Amino acid sequence: MQKSFLRGCILALFTGYTCLSLAQSHPDDLNRNERVPAKYWSIDLNAGMVIMPNKTSSELLGKRPTVGFQELFTANYAFNSNWALYGAIGINYYKCQKPAILSPATIGLHKEDILEGLFGSFESLKPTLNTGVMYRISAHKWEILPKLGLSYTTDDWGRDRTIKFKENGVNLHYKMNGTVLGLQTGINGHYWVSKKGYINFGLLAESPLQKPDASATWLRGQEVMSTTRIKSAAYGQNLYIQFGYGFAFARKYM
Repeated sequence: MQKSFLRGCILALFTGYTCLSLAQSHPDDLNRNERVPAKYWSIDLNAGMVIMPNKTSSELLGKRPTVGFQELFTANYAFNSNWALYGAIGINYYKCQKPAILSPATIGLHKEDILEGLFGSFESLKPTLNTGVMYRISAHKWEILPKLGLSYTTDDWGRDRTIKFKENGVNLHYKMNGTVLGLQTGINGHYWVSKKGYINFGLLAESPLQKPDASATWLRGQEVMSTTRIKSAAYGQNLYIQFGYGFAFARKYM
C-alpha cells in the first residue's frame, strides 16, 4: 500500500514537470495567450474523491475505508504571471471502523457506545484546511499549476475515554489523536472557458508531518498496570482527485 502512495506522489510531480517542460519548449504560446489573466482572484467549487491507500493493522487505530468523497471550497490569488496563493476549506466524507480495543465484543457495551450509535453519522464528516503556493504555467486556454502546501486534516475525530469495569476495579484509558498537520504536493489544471471562469481539476498527495497516534492504559485504581501506544504515518496519507469550476474576478490582463 505504501508503494501505491509513493506512485501517486511521483505521478503528481512528474505531471507537473512534464507540463512545465512543454510550456517552456513553446514560449510563443505564452505571448499569444489572451484568455488567461496575468492577475486575478478566483473561487473554486470542487468535488472529488479521497483515496486512502494505506491501512494499519493495529487494534489501537480504527481502519479507514479505501475511498471517500470530498467537497472543497478554494480561494485563489494569482498576484503575478508566475505565482499564486491558495487557501481551502473542505469536508471529507467517510466512516472509520472503531478500533478493536473498543469493540463491545471485547469490553462490553458502555454508554459511549450508545451515544456513538445515535450521533455516529457526524463522525463521517472530516474537515480539512489547506493553504499554499502554486506556480503558474499558461498556454492558450490552459493554466497548469504545480502546488505545494500545508494541510490540517481530520482523518479521525479521535477519542479520549476512560472505561470503568466495576466487577474487577480495573479501568481502561484510551486516547487517540487523528487530526494532524500535513504536507501536500500536487498539480491543478484550469481550462478557461471564458474570461470569467474555468473548469478546474486537481491531483493531490497528502502526507502527515505529525503521526496520528493512539494509546491504551490499563489501571487498577491509580496504579498503571500496562500501557500500549502506536504512531502511524500511514493513517494520514491521502490521495485526492478533484473536479470543479472556478469563478474569476478582479482580473488584469497585460
